[in-house]
Amino acid sequence: MQNEIDNQGKHNMKAVSTVVGILPGTIRAWEGRYRANLSEWD
Repeated sequence: MQNEIDNQGKHNMKAVSTVVGILPGTIRAWEGRYRANLSEWD
């Protein structure tokens, strides 16, 4: 997973999805539903 961390120390969506066991589409739906700004994870 270390190689999936960008130069700012943020995880990409795939890495987060793998760690928490939630599909990326579900995380994106939550972003929209709760107006969370998580898209900087990409």
